[in-house]
Amino acid sequence: MNIISKLTLRHLLENKKRSVVTILGIATSTALISAILLGVFSFFNFFGYISVQTSGAAHAAFEKVSKEQYEAILADDTLKAVGLREVEEEKTGVRLLTNTEERFRVGNIDHATQEDFEMRVVSDYEGTLPSNSSEIAVEEKFLTDNGLNLKVGDKLTFEEGYRYFDNELEGFGYLGGNYRSDELFKANSTETCTITAILHGNRATRDWDILRGMDENYYPNQDKAKVSIMLKKCDRSSIKQIKTLIKNYGIKKYTINTEYLLSRFAFEGSAGSYKRFFVLMGIALAIVIATSVILILN
Repeated sequence: MNIISKLTLRHLLENKKRSVVTILGIATSTALISAILLGVFSFFNFFGYISVQTSGAAHAAFEKVSKEQYEAILADDTLKAVGLREVEEEKTGVRLLTNTEERFRVGNIDHATQEDFEMRVVSDYEGTLPSNSSEIAVEEKFLTDNGLNLKVGDKLTFEEGYRYFDNELEGFGYLGGNYRSDELFKANSTETCTITAILHGNRATRDWDILRGMDENYYPNQDKAKVSIMLKKCDRSSIKQIKTLIKNYGIKKYTINTEYLLSRFAFEGSAGSYKRFFVLMGIALAIVIATSVILILN
């Protein structure tokens, strides 16, 4: 033990009361600073978790994407995942061939690639997500409401088309979501698909009762094509990365999952009231540090 350590230990032992207060002050200030920082990080992580559970894990979505743009986006090495979805109103309705009431038989069907479903299906499910148009994932509640005791691997036959209303007051319009007593259904085809997955209340796809895969060689009309992406490096530069992609590939219409990106401290153009949050955090840290210094010095 060198002379400095011996001298320090002697002073500590000679002034036990002061030493105890100093040690407690250091411990308390360290705990308070750690609690504030951990609390902030925990809050933003929880915020991101809620966003994923309610809207999926995609960082951004590009609309009206051409096949050439899609192929270029697929080849981009800054992306972790790229999913394709068809947003075609006349293919969003489904009606089961059961003896239950119409309000139970009628539902909504979504068409997308397996990669897109992997970003949006974040709850527990049985089986594997559909990878082509002959495979479907079905919400468990939709099956039970129609008295169907089906399992993964079973076949399901249904009518595919669209739900709509057409009356003097509202005119014509497509429908989705909850059933309306005055709605109509137009069947375009009768399909038989294999159930490859049964979903257990997936909130990110809560508006869809059936998820149907998309064939590899099929590409929807550009106006109906929607591409979802996930970045490989999701950090505070995420919004800049997405805007670079938008510029490079000439994307005209897009949405950015700012709620999730906030949890990664990507605030550009979307900080809003969160700046005040960090100001308050800074004030709290300053008060703790100042109080700690005064306590320790005293």
